[in-house]
This record gives sequence, structure tokens and C-alpha cells, in this order.
Amino acid sequence: MNRLTCELVARTILGIPAQTRGGELLYRCAHAERHRNGDAHPSLSINVQKDVFICGPCGVSGKAWRLAAFIAGLDPKEKRNITGWLRERGLLNDRPKSARKTKCDPAAIYEYRDGDGSPMARKLRFEPGRDGRKKDFSWQRWENSEWIDGLAGVKTPLYRFREIQNEQMVVYVEGEKAADAGAKLGLATTTAGSVNCFGPDHAEVLSAKDVAVLPDNDPPGREYAQRVATMLAGKAKVCPHRGTTGFA
Repeated sequence: MNRLTCELVARTILGIPAQTRGGELLYRCAHAERHRNGDAHPSLSINVQKDVFICGPCGVSGKAWRLAAFIAGLDPKEKRNITGWLRERGLLNDRPKSARKTKCDPAAIYEYRDGDGSPMARKLRFEPGRDGRKKDFSWQRWENSEWIDGLAGVKTPLYRFREIQNEQMVVYVEGEKAADAGAKLGLATTTAGSVNCFGPDHAEVLSAKDVAVLPDNDPPGREYAQRVATMLAGKAKVCPHRGTTGFA
């Protein structure tokens, strides 16, 4: 398993740094909407050598675990939720215990491909998950013509990117299952994954498009959909929608 570091968390979730300065990586804050001018001058700093981060305007700093909690919008004490968040993004490479013990096949496999259709990564969904959860996820990356456990810093594109890249009207949902269900209805559906996966690079991909953001029918889902819409503001035309996905 890769050691969890601030740099690994930042590169996996936020992508390429906006700037580099000596041994520091500078990113626009994951919560740029809280900053003046949308954090136009990157405030989130990663010190690679010391393996620490700081976002001055937000008043937050610490090690990799704290950074993950900060980006996810979680309290650092929420160990179970943060662990699940990290695992779903390939930052914890251990496969769910339930899968290891029973050697079961995944209930679903979601492949992430680039604009040419070449595989980059895939998410494996296991049911049931560990510790009594209904589901769990494990990531693999495409490397040297084979699937390797873990993302190892691979930044995933939008799900179904090739299918939606030339579409003017796109429907953004939460989760691959919902995106696949929408596609079966003939909709150009996409997702960055579950809650808090959507980043600035995804917003750029959807710029100049008409985007309907459909939330999951729960408070975290509605809050996340609002954050996605906020990140798309000024880039894409966000179509108002008060309903929920409904088809997942």
C-alpha cells in the first residue's frame, strides 16, 4: 500500500498544482468559493519535504489525514467516513476484507477512459462491504497493459467522458451507477464519482456546455450538487433542477 502523503492526496484529488515554488506545491483551495475572488492566487500549499499542508484563508493545516478531511468537508474525527472516502478514491489500496475472505467477484466494474477511449482506471464495487456496510469500493489503474491495484496518483477523468465530450447538453449525477442508468435512458450522463469527487479540472471539461446537476435524495447529496453547480458557475450554463436522480 502506498504511504498516505499530502502530495499523494493533493495530486489524486486536485490534479496538477497551479504553481510550484521550491519544495512547495500550490493549489487553488478545494473550497475556493469561500475565498475572495475564488482563490485566484492559490492558497493551498503542500510542503513536500515536511509532508504538511496549509490553507491560510481557511485557517487549516496539518498532515495528510487532515488534508483529506478538509477536502472532503469532514471532521478529522470521522475516521470511518474519511477511511471510506480515501478508499473510494484509491488512496487506500486495500481491497475490502469481505472480498478477500470470500474471493468474491465485484458486483460492478466502472471503467474510466480518456477521450480516445483508452482505459485509465476502474472502480470495483463490492457488496456487501466491510464492517457491516452495504457496499465498498476498490480502485485499479491501467498500467503496462494490465490492471494494477490502486490509483498511485492517477487522476481520473469524468466517467463516460468519451460519450459526453461532444455533447452540448450533459446531465451530472452522483455516482457511476446513476450515470449508467441515465445513459440507458438516452441521456448524456456523467459523474466524477461520489460526494466531493468533483474538481476544477472536471469543471473545465464541462465549460461552455449546458449542464443539469441532479442531486441524490439526501442532505449530503443536495449539498454536494450545490457545490458542483457553484464550481461550474461562470464556466458552464447550469440548468436549474430541483428534482433528484430517481433513475439509479
